[in-house]
Parts: sequence; structure tokens; C-alpha cells
Amino acid sequence: MEAIELARRLAALGQTEEACKAYTFALESAAPEEKMEAAVYILQSGGDYRVSYTCFQELYGQGFFREDCLSIMTEAFYEPNVKTLKKRYEKNCRALEKYPYLFRKDFIPFDDLSIRFYPYDKKGYIPFFVNEKRFSNS
Repeated sequence: MEAIELARRLAALGQTEEACKAYTFALESAAPEEKMEAAVYILQSGGDYRVSYTCFQELYGQGFFREDCLSIMTEAFYEPNVKTLKKRYEKNCRALEKYPYLFRKDFIPFDDLSIRFYPYDKKGYIPFFVNEKRFSNS
């Protein structure tokens, strides 16, 4: 039995933790459709979100399921953090407005920025270039 088949069987039996492990293992040799299936299952089942994040980002960069991957990543990783990111950006703009050597005073509104930062974990983000429709490492 292949790893993806085992993962599906474990998921069907309700053995979530084992299914997440099997899906993670299956990613090594999976086709794009199977990688998408695995990433979605792992994310929805409370597995290691970083596995799903990496998988969605890689699939997007390779041109597979671009719309779905970006939608899932935006909903799961960007939107829960957008208030914090916006607040930080606006605070930084206010501070820069007071800086005497900065000649620019017309900062772009947060919603119009050409780069979005998708949090990976508490220490790192991956930039997404909106106009180019690509992540920084894809």
C-alpha cells in the first residue's frame, strides 16, 4: 500500500494523528493533486500547519492550483494577522512622519501596498508580491 492510500484509509477510519503523519510522509513522492489533498487535510485536521503552508506555497510557485492555494493561504495565514500588520504599519508611518530627514510624507495606505507578508511562524514571514502574483522564493 502506498503512503497516500494509507493516509486516506487512516483518515477514513478517523485516526487523524496517524493520517497526518502518513500524509506528511506521502508528500515526498506525491503528485500535485495528492500534495494538495495532503496539505488541506493536515491543515484542517490540526496537523503541523507549516507542512501545509510550505506545500501550498510550493504548489503555487509551480503553477498548480494557484487560485486555491493563494485563497487558502490568505484565509488561513494572512487574514488572521492583518489587523496586527496594519496597526504596526500605521504606527511606523506616524513615526516616520516625525522624522526630520525623511522627505516623503505621502505613505501608501496599507490596503494598497504591493507586498503582503504571510506569517510562517512567530519569527518569519514570506513576502507575496501582489502585482507580480508571486511569493519571494517562487
